Amino acid sequence: MWPVARVFCLAIPLTLAGTEPALERIQSIQLGLEANPAGLELLWSRSLRKTLAWRSPGESWASLEGGMVMALTPALGRVGLFGEWQPLPVLILRAEADQLRYTGQHGGVLSFERSSLPFGQPVLDARRGDEESASARRVQAQATLQYRAGPLVFRAPLNLVWTRNAGRGPWFYDPQYDTLLRDGDRLQDTSLQVGWAGGTGLGELVVGPSYEVTRTREAGLERRRAGLFGLLRRASPAGWLVEPYLAFQVGRDLRDPNRRGQINTQLALGGRF
Repeated sequence: MWPVARVFCLAIPLTLAGTEPALERIQSIQLGLEANPAGLELLWSRSLRKTLAWRSPGESWASLEGGMVMALTPALGRVGLFGEWQPLPVLILRAEADQLRYTGQHGGVLSFERSSLPFGQPVLDARRGDEESASARRVQAQATLQYRAGPLVFRAPLNLVWTRNAGRGPWFYDPQYDTLLRDGDRLQDTSLQVGWAGGTGLGELVVGPSYEVTRTREAGLERRRAGLFGLLRRASPAGWLVEPYLAFQVGRDLRDPNRRGQINTQLALGGRF
């Protein structure tokens, strides 16, 4: 397989009411798959969530959460710490700091002399074996607006990413975002999802259109992707998984340096345990 399958955000709870304990220990796992570019990721996280005291008895949105996350892909290993705060029912704030170690295979880490050079799948295939083992650091800040009115679901995450890479450079291929970054570069990733929720025999299903824009500051590269997303959540356990979910996203690259007009597919399966 090639690079990292992107972390799927659709697993964030879409209901704004419910009953939760004041202090909750959370452990979750997710397997992500991606096609064009091909990717595979196993993600594990463990955290502690505190429901804030000023909430009313029927609300579960006001919370603080912190913990650690670990991910493994053919291209890299990642470990990090994160904190999350939901001050309003419609707003989630998150910060994360990660340490990455590239394996020297499957696109991680691959250097380029200029940001204008192509880095599509034919180039990645032709340069197999040119990767080098290296370390990197990443800091992410995310703000997510979300709202639900009956069956209508609205989510708009904004993600800012700062990276520090070691290697030959001066430009580095980022397998998670499928773009080129310079050491100390910043990336901005924004998306909009509007879904319609309905009950099925397996659980609640949310389906709707999505639109995503990814930009890099130094290279000036931009991707625009429009598509369809879906999320199936079960309220009852499935084996050792609590609140299991299956999420997918299929999108067409409307604007991209290497993959314009191509179809990207993502699939994620996970839950708590």
